[in-house]
Amino acid sequence: MTSAGMYAASAYIDRLGRPVTVEKLKSADYFGFEFREQLLPIFADEGIR
Repeated sequence: MTSAGMYAASAYIDRLGRPVTVEKLKSADYFGFEFREQLLPIFADEGIR
């Protein structure tokens, strides 16, 4: 199994709040992440584009 992480600036987390639900993740802005090929299908299954 491969692990991956998502990172955010503390100022962004202060503004958004910690995204602990799929709904909260759907409202977040993304600009890139590691292991893109593995994460995109997982996000798509949850409706995150």
